Amino acid sequence: MIKLSKDVTALHSYFIGNIGEMSVNLSYQKNNIVCTTLGTSDFGEDLLCDIFSLSKDNKASIRTKFSFRTQVKTTEVLKKEGYIRQSAKGLSISLQTGLLKIWEQSYFPIVLVIWENSSDTGYWCFPTEQIETSNLENKTLSISVDLNNIFDDNGIQRIRGQIESYYNNIYKIDKAKYQCNIGSATID
Repeated sequence: MIKLSKDVTALHSYFIGNIGEMSVNLSYQKNNIVCTTLGTSDFGEDLLCDIFSLSKDNKASIRTKFSFRTQVKTTEVLKKEGYIRQSAKGLSISLQTGLLKIWEQSYFPIVLVIWENSSDTGYWCFPTEQIETSNLENKTLSISVDLNNIFDDNGIQRIRGQIESYYNNIYKIDKAKYQCNIGSATID
């Protein structure tokens, strides 16, 4: 019989993080957004998300050309201190400016979701909207998340709308002869 000298262990934070990521992924799935996990490393985004829209006959979902990435940060309970903290204005999270610089230059929009396991609730924002170049000289930067941005079906529809607007602005889709609207049930 072989005797192992050490037990196999996993940090509690591993399970907490996985629960948050899987909860966000499931919520996206319910809203016709298919996500691929970007791996087990913790170097940035967790999910690559593709938006689907219903076909004209409502019998199938069609993949659009709109993709985005999601970073999930999970906590057991929101507290007044720590790198994820509750403030008078909402939530605040400290992120490394190196990661924020990458997000600022990304081809994909980035959604940040803070997931609280104890309440099974998430809150979201587009962190690049809060980046000012002068602040990127610091080691970390605090990103605010409004408590009104609840990661539920309505919140996900708002995310879809902002993703659509992002691509419309880049590719001038709204000025083209044919417009792709991911918020409605059809693709023209």
